Amino acid sequence: MNVQALAQTEFDNRLPPPVSESALEIARQEWIYNAVETLVDRRSNVQFKRRLQAPQGVTFKTFATEVEHDERDLRQVRTRRCPKKGSAAPEGQPGRT
Repeated sequence: MNVQALAQTEFDNRLPPPVSESALEIARQEWIYNAVETLVDRRSNVQFKRRLQAPQGVTFKTFATEVEHDERDLRQVRTRRCPKKGSAAPEGQPGRT
């Protein structure tokens, strides 16, 4: 084998570097975990401030409303995909016999 082919083979067989999370990524994940815990378990509001911005936040009431809307939307999608026996099929889809 020539030098170029040997170098190419070594390059092709090289594994990617191991994934390591930075301190920033770990802190971000921890903050999200704590914020969700505050919203769900304690039913409290979460506030945060971005650099050079006014404080922002999520209230428990807004969070609960959004979760409820998402849950309702998911139920509607599921019922469209799996109609009950004997019910009319959604528009554009053939009915079951």
